[in-house]
Parts: sequence; C-alpha cells; structure tokens
Amino acid sequence: MTLLVFTDASSAILLEKTGLFTSFSKAFKVMFTSSVFNEITQAGYPGAANFQNAFKNRLFDVVPFSETNLVEECLKKNQDAGLFF
Repeated sequence: MTLLVFTDASSAILLEKTGLFTSFSKAFKVMFTSSVFNEITQAGYPGAANFQNAFKNRLFDVVPFSETNLVEECLKKNQDAGLFF
C-alpha cells in the first residue's frame, strides 16, 4: 500500500536540495496543491526545472486547493490515503 503524502514547498525544496525528492516520490504518492506547485516551479526557485521534469514524469500529482474539496477530491482519487505532511 502506498501512502498519500501532502507536502509544502519548503519540504519539497529541502528534499530536492538533498537529492532525496525522487526517492521520496517513488516511496510515497506525493501530492501538491496548485499553489505549492506554482511556487516550486517558478523560475529562480531551487530545483524548479527538476520539479517541472518530475511532474512530466508523473512523480507527483497536483490538486486544486479549496478548503472544501482538497481532502475529498484526493480521497476519491486515492483510496489508500494515509499520511499528510
């Protein structure tokens, strides 16, 4: 069973800087809100190009953020949800 993990921009950038993001995203089902995705893929941000490539390679998913639908939508999409950062 793969655990679902929501992470923020800071955590993602630190994982990328340490070279652990790819391993992390293969071990867990990584999810970002659209605002986090927009932040980590901005030109000039550490690892922006790597995050763009990781998204193209489907190493994580992006969900639109709304307090009413964030968890519900992800649970519908991922029956194995388990871990939230």
